[in-house]
Amino acid sequence: MNHKEHPQQTTQNEPIDIVSSTPCAAQKAVKAPSAATILDKNKIIENKQTICYLLKLCLAKGGYDTNLAEQKVESLLEHIAVQKAYLLGAWKDEKLIGFAWAYPYDTIGGKELHVAYIAVAESWQKAGIGMKLLDSAEKLA
Repeated sequence: MNHKEHPQQTTQNEPIDIVSSTPCAAQKAVKAPSAATILDKNKIIENKQTICYLLKLCLAKGGYDTNLAEQKVESLLEHIAVQKAYLLGAWKDEKLIGFAWAYPYDTIGGKELHVAYIAVAESWQKAGIGMKLLDSAEKLA
């Protein structure tokens, strides 16, 4: 993937549907979000359905059982409650379109962050969102 590719610009009035199985032209053409935000417990609960959907995409690509998604999100909520995990979200028009799920840990050299999962809605893939999520995770470490 060429990290310097930029999608063409278009009007932002076109519909955006993150659960579309085929890429929406607007999603490929509109500039990707520039930064990720850390989701708190309430935001995760509010967006649980989307998080589970995106996690299922991630698990399926890795050949893992997608039925584990809801259980993993419940586990994430427990880890976030004790500050042992982060969920960084990428947003477009107030809709979650991707996330990086990470666990902080201490090493002899200092704090590190392990990114366990990174998922981007199919229609936003190859738009640089994954790289922006990783960049944001790196800044947390």
